[in-house]
Amino acid sequence: MDNNNEPKEVQPEELQKSYLLENFEAIIEQIGEGYGAPLQEELIRRMEKTVAEFHEDVSDLVVQLKDQSEKRQNTLKQMLNSDDQEIVDEIVDKVVDIAEEREMSDYERRLENMDSPKKDDQDKKGDQQKEKRGFFKRKKK
Repeated sequence: MDNNNEPKEVQPEELQKSYLLENFEAIIEQIGEGYGAPLQEELIRRMEKTVAEFHEDVSDLVVQLKDQSEKRQNTLKQMLNSDDQEIVDEIVDKVVDIAEEREMSDYERRLENMDSPKKDDQDKKGDQQKEKRGFFKRKKK
C-alpha cells in the first residue's frame, strides 16, 4: 500500500515542478535573457526550498492536530468510562452551577432593564425642559 501512495505523491510534485518551470520560463522571457542561467538556478533553488519548508510546516501542523484530537478523545473516553462517579458528578455539578449563575445574571439584567426605563424617562423629561429654552431667551452675562 505504501508503494501505491508514493507514486501518487510524486506525480503531483512533478506536475507542480513542471507548472512552476513553465511559468518561470514565461517570466524570464518577459524580463529578458540578460540575467542568465545563474539567476534561474538560484530562483529555482529558492522556490524549491520555500515549497519544501511550507510542506514541512503543514505536515507538522497536521501531526499536531492529530495528536491534540487523539488526546481530547482519550480524555473524553476516560471521563465517560471512569469508574469513579464522584469525578463525573463533580463536573456535572460545576456545569449546573455555572448554568444557574448565568440564569441569575439574565434575571438580574431583566430587573435592571425594568428599572432603567424609569430613570431614562426622568432624564428625558429634564432634557426636554432644558431644550425648550431658545438662544434668545437665555440670560445675558
